[in-house]
This record gives sequence, structure tokens and C-alpha cells, in this order.
Amino acid sequence: MEENKNEMPDKPQISEVDARKDIGDNIIGIAENIVSEEDYSEYFKNEDVRNNKEFAIISYIPLVAFYVLYTKKHKESDYLSFHVNQGIILSISWIVVVIITFILKAIFTIHGLGIVKVPMLISFICFILYSLVIILTIFGLYHSIKGISKKLPIVGKINIIK
Repeated sequence: MEENKNEMPDKPQISEVDARKDIGDNIIGIAENIVSEEDYSEYFKNEDVRNNKEFAIISYIPLVAFYVLYTKKHKESDYLSFHVNQGIILSISWIVVVIITFILKAIFTIHGLGIVKVPMLISFICFILYSLVIILTIFGLYHSIKGISKKLPIVGKINIIK
């Protein structure tokens, strides 16, 4: 029998389980890249962290960062300036989410026969948006309580305070 030299060798078959593992590993890798931000704690003096930790913590309470910015206390401390910047970004994120959910509900709410209904998809989108900003708030509070300086995932790379 004569062999055909033009035939391609059989490709190894990937099982369905291996394919799922690859997809799962990719999703986990993407999530780790989003969440694992560089730790900037080494750039701040321990004394600076101790003296300004309380203001750094309250900066992550939505809209309170504007008060800390107003007091101009952040100008005395690089550590506090870092956290006030993150807190302002978080506050703006909260405001944007509230506006987006208000607009979505205003556009897609169904009125009829004295019943007001919001479509399930719109409610789900609003839930995801609120969950995201709640997670960002917890992330910021946790790290500021620990005295760690990490930028918030997704929105933390924005610099408002110079």
C-alpha cells in the first residue's frame, strides 16, 4: 500500500472538559488582571499613613471625599491625596450609576392599569451596576482600613487630584 504524503497528521482532540478549564482559566486570569492592582503603599511614609488613616477611610464613603477635598488636608499628605482621589472617583461612579439607573427605569418602565412594572432585564442591569459600585466601595474601605494603597479596579486609574 502506498501512503499519501500530502495527508495532514491528526490533530490532538481537546476534550470538552479541557475546553471548559481553558475558558475558566481565561476568565479567572482576566478577573485577576482587573482586581490585582499595584500596591502603592511603599511610596508613603508610615507616619503619614498613621496620621491620615481616618481621613483616608472616610474618603471612601460616597460624597464624603468631597468634604475631605474641601478641607484641603490632602495637600499636606501624599497618602491622603491618593485616597481622596480614589474616593472622589468612587463618588462620581456612584453618581453616574444613580443617573444611569434613573434614566433606564424612566425609559423602560411600563405603566398600565394602575400597575407600574420595570422589565426584568432593566432591573438586572441596575442590580449589576449597584453591585459593582458597592464592591468598589468595600474594596476601597478594606484597603484604607488596612493602611494599604491600591487603586480601585476598573476606575482607579483616573487621576483627578494632581
